[in-house]
Amino acid sequence: MDSHEPPTAQTPVCYRHSDRETRLSCSECGKPICADCSHESAVGQRCPQCAKPSGRNRVIDARQTTGAMAGLNNAPVNKAILAVTIGVFALGLTNVEIRDWLFNNLSSWNFALANGEWWRLLSSALVHSYSLIIHIGFNMYFLYMLGPALERQVGSAPFAALYLATAATGGLAGYYLGGIGDAAIGASGAIFGIVAVWMYAAYRSGHRGARMMANRQMLYLVGVGIVLPFVFSGLNISWQGHLGGLLGGLAIGWAWGRSAPQSDNPKLTRTVIATSVLAAAIAVVMVIPAGFS
Repeated sequence: MDSHEPPTAQTPVCYRHSDRETRLSCSECGKPICADCSHESAVGQRCPQCAKPSGRNRVIDARQTTGAMAGLNNAPVNKAILAVTIGVFALGLTNVEIRDWLFNNLSSWNFALANGEWWRLLSSALVHSYSLIIHIGFNMYFLYMLGPALERQVGSAPFAALYLATAATGGLAGYYLGGIGDAAIGASGAIFGIVAVWMYAAYRSGHRGARMMANRQMLYLVGVGIVLPFVFSGLNISWQGHLGGLLGGLAIGWAWGRSAPQSDNPKLTRTVIATSVLAAAIAVVMVIPAGFS
């Protein structure tokens, strides 16, 4: 049997293991927990009690989010996004004129944004490249792999607000870091926003396993998304959109982790936070000129 020195008075001890000092605490109830008792989630670590299923709701561990077993159960927003995005893409396959209309009217075209067409920050997430099929395949694959578990974890309304907000911050970055003739399409900004929330949750948990997952899979995805546009410049991939979505997701994940666990209504708090980021992104585009040369 291992011997343990008695914990100091200044350092909390795990409420289930009185001989283990810890600086971790449950993001829901605030109880001190050790690494063995920590269950990672998209909004921080939870103690075993708070991680138990409650009623019809089921808690999804972050370590299960990259497997196909996550599925689309109890994730209506993800189902809707997948159906609408794939439907729009299929519609464009039927006719060249329809395809051109979708691009001309829904893309995040900087010239149109400069003239007040702010909705393009959001509508551009529905349009994908027809010359590079992997574009929609990549985005919808990662949405399916990471989105449903996050929606079940934080709630459908907060997830919808997160998706729209990070699509907008991706468009925002493309607007201020691009040229007046640039036109961005695709859901990559929103996908990188989802990835950023999981990355922040893994970092905040303090759990080695969660950090390893983020390092192996999500950081690889981020690296590819940021570097690929420079290596293959002919693909016209918007690194600005990726970066904007990533930063927007990190900001929302940080605010969720700081505010939601202490709130009487965490889902409402998360929705308000993400919606505020969305409104701020639109307001900035509407008010501050890009200063195109």
